[in-house]
Amino acid sequence: MMNPGLRMTLLVLTSLLLAGAAPQQTQTGEFEKLATEFWSWRTLNQPLSGDDIPRVERPVEWVPDWSPGAI
Repeated sequence: MMNPGLRMTLLVLTSLLLAGAAPQQTQTGEFEKLATEFWSWRTLNQPLSGDDIPRVERPVEWVPDWSPGAI
């Protein structure tokens, strides 16, 4: 037989986990949207670098556009 204190603790923890599950899915979706928007922004705005490791995949002929209208 399970200790009543342990049983109550498990019941409370399970309830808290179940109650927090739905909002977490919404927050995850919002986070994924933000991450997608960030990477799209970064691809367009990250300057060229002399680094030998490409941080962002770009077309071979890509050149940055730092004109006032683009910024």
